[in-house]
Amino acid sequence: MIRHAGWSLAVLWPLLAGSVQADDPPVRPVIKANRWQEDWSVLKDPALRTQPLDNLKYIPLSAANPFTYLSLGATLRERFEMNDASGFGVRDVPRDRYLIQRFQVHADLHLNEHWRLFTQLEDVRAYDKTTIGGADQNRVDLRLAFAEYVKTFSAGTFKARAGRQDFAFDLQRFISSRDGPNVRQSFDALWADWETPQWRFIGIASQPVQYQDGRHFD
Repeated sequence: MIRHAGWSLAVLWPLLAGSVQADDPPVRPVIKANRWQEDWSVLKDPALRTQPLDNLKYIPLSAANPFTYLSLGATLRERFEMNDASGFGVRDVPRDRYLIQRFQVHADLHLNEHWRLFTQLEDVRAYDKTTIGGADQNRVDLRLAFAEYVKTFSAGTFKARAGRQDFAFDLQRFISSRDGPNVRQSFDALWADWETPQWRFIGIASQPVQYQDGRHFD
């Protein structure tokens, strides 16, 4: 890994890449913690549109190309916490009881089979928390905004993303998206990936986003 002026460059290999058979039947995707990893293009098949909000998960934008569509979504996480020793057990420091909330909305625009634009806004708050740290609250901010390109060749698949994104490596010890705290960690980054049935090569140049919470979109 090479670091310079707050940026890092890493190349990781080899990682055994899994493969999906071309004749596997399409199935509905599952909701993931990283909403940008969901692929709702399978809903181009009307038989798979079985849930009430499927008309928001797959909005076709072209009669000629079913891979040109818009997908909308939202995430809400509520968690109540109580700290019996908020002052490390010092006398006369009361218990700290508070509610933390993470609310996110996203739009996933697929221009065709290769290009997409993903944007996610978030409002993260800590209600009644005595001491609010940098990972507790981030009110109305841009969490993710990136462009992605994917193309499959005879030798493998190339993927690239540019913009604000999140990713994790090495069981999140090397790079972490920090899902445990209320405010997740995103990165302003260039990311590229080359995958074959046996190998996977990843290169990134990234800088972690610094959260201020002094004003909206800071």
